[in-house]
Amino acid sequence: MWSLGQKLRGVREAKPGLSLRKLAARTHIDKRSLSLYERDKQDPPFSRLKRLCEALQIRAGYLFDEIEGLRRLRPSQVAARESFRLLLHRRRLTPTAKKELGNVATTSHSPTTFEGWEDHLARIRAGRSRR
Repeated sequence: MWSLGQKLRGVREAKPGLSLRKLAARTHIDKRSLSLYERDKQDPPFSRLKRLCEALQIRAGYLFDEIEGLRRLRPSQVAARESFRLLLHRRRLTPTAKKELGNVATTSHSPTTFEGWEDHLARIRAGRSRR
């Protein structure tokens, strides 16, 4: 099992270029506090957890092992699946696009950000238009 701090750090590290400094800027939480949370030295208050989840593109339930399908996954896998779930929620995708992206979602090369999934989707669409 992963601790709350390990989950926060693991998901953050899975996001390309997301340093503690950048996460602090996105969430308006000081870097020192973020470091304490990631090292399990301090528990974040709920208001900060909400901001962290939004910035990391994950559901709070993952942090508390309330989502059965995510319990045994590494944080990097959760980052990929949760950002994919967010893409499905925000974009209308054709069944073909869902299937193609779903195939990628199960690999170790999955994008770990919403923006990464959108880039991947654009590449898929560009490839289809060239045919």
